[in-house]
Amino acid sequence: LLSAGPGAPIVRLEEVASPSAGPGTAQGNPGRSLGGGRVHARSSSRSSGPSPCVPRAAMADAPDDLTKLRSLDPSAIEEALRRRYERDLIHSSINQLLVVVNPYKTLKNAYDQRTLQEYSEYASEPRPPHVFSVASASYRGLLEAKSQSIVISGESGAGKTETSKIILQYLAHAATATSGSSTGGLEDRIIASTPVLEAFGNARTVLNDNSSRYGKFLSLRFDVSGKIIGAAISTYLLEKSRVISQSPGERNYHAAYQLCAGHPDARALRLSEADKY
Repeated sequence: LLSAGPGAPIVRLEEVASPSAGPGTAQGNPGRSLGGGRVHARSSSRSSGPSPCVPRAAMADAPDDLTKLRSLDPSAIEEALRRRYERDLIHSSINQLLVVVNPYKTLKNAYDQRTLQEYSEYASEPRPPHVFSVASASYRGLLEAKSQSIVISGESGAGKTETSKIILQYLAHAATATSGSSTGGLEDRIIASTPVLEAFGNARTVLNDNSSRYGKFLSLRFDVSGKIIGAAISTYLLEKSRVISQSPGERNYHAAYQLCAGHPDARALRLSEADKY
């Protein structure tokens, strides 16, 4: 995964779904909420972390880096995550692993342009963990001609899709900030491909209104100046059975309902209203 051709570092972004959703996950909220449960992101580069979107608190019982806890058993880690969640500190680190908990509400300035810019700048002091810090560490590695891999994993509804969008947002910003936009606005085209992939690969489940029912492997190629020069998206393990049959409380892929709602000749195709399916 970390090999690259001469002079052309690569960043690979992969979404990996856990085989089942465990207790405690809940239906994800639309918008910028990070799905349900927890999402984990790990980069091949160590992140010193830029600044959070909420005030930082020095808490011995719930530090930014959970390896500083007195005990590292699962119950202690879950309790620390709960304490941080109650203070709107949704990002935590375990060494190079980033753990993000769904806030189930909009956190002001969580992923806005100002926060993104702060994470793009050099900081003399280590900053708290954040999704942008993972993307920032990865991009810095690319500028050193070292290929990078970011693996995003979590249960269904944990926020893998939203997290990948946030990382893409940062990489597109960083690539244009350092060397200008690529030929043909490749960064915008990569980001614009996300709704198309979601239309044919995402569906409502009992846990999440926008659940990815497939795996995605995105490879971005950069030149030595940090500009994006190519991209490739591979999909796998698409849940094909959902096309003809859905469990109670679940739906077909979004594209089916978009076709019913927006096709000019829906009646000629014998399509009913979207809410009939």
